[in-house]
Amino acid sequence: MVENETVRQKLLNEGFDCYTFYLVTGDEKLICERLNRRYPDSYFLTLRRMMHKSKDGVKWNVEDVLIKRYIFAYIKKGKTIDFLSEIGSLIYVNDCGDEGKLADESYAFAKWMLEINGLLDISKAKLENGLVKITQGPLLQMENNIIKYSRRNRNCLISTNIAGIKVETWLPFEWETETVSG
Repeated sequence: MVENETVRQKLLNEGFDCYTFYLVTGDEKLICERLNRRYPDSYFLTLRRMMHKSKDGVKWNVEDVLIKRYIFAYIKKGKTIDFLSEIGSLIYVNDCGDEGKLADESYAFAKWMLEINGLLDISKAKLENGLVKITQGPLLQMENNIIKYSRRNRNCLISTNIAGIKVETWLPFEWETETVSG
């Protein structure tokens, strides 16, 4: 949606406050879409990731919500969030910042999430001296958080703290060039 992209860029350029909410009902993507339509000067995201899937030798990529039941609300700096209290399916999550606003590492993560529009796409990697080396994509910025690699499944296990929630998850990568083993 072009309007949402304009709002997202405006918030990135002019500054924003960010809050995290827990959804009682789930349906993260649907709730974000509705809130983005209802409050056109704000932006709502859920963190999603692309994943590898395969069945009977057929491989494809799918989008999946990474942190179930959580959404991030990006509000123009200085604007209040009182209007969110009228939405019954949200529970406000305080991250010990000023008036519940995300702060420090959580704010930095939320900013990065807004920059990538909430989608952790598939990274690129190459094999260097027998080790997996991330060359581009979201995993490049998260290399310090990588716990282990699965070359066969083309995934990295990362551990990070997102808005006060410890998350360990597999994120995919694709090889830059075909690698020949043996």
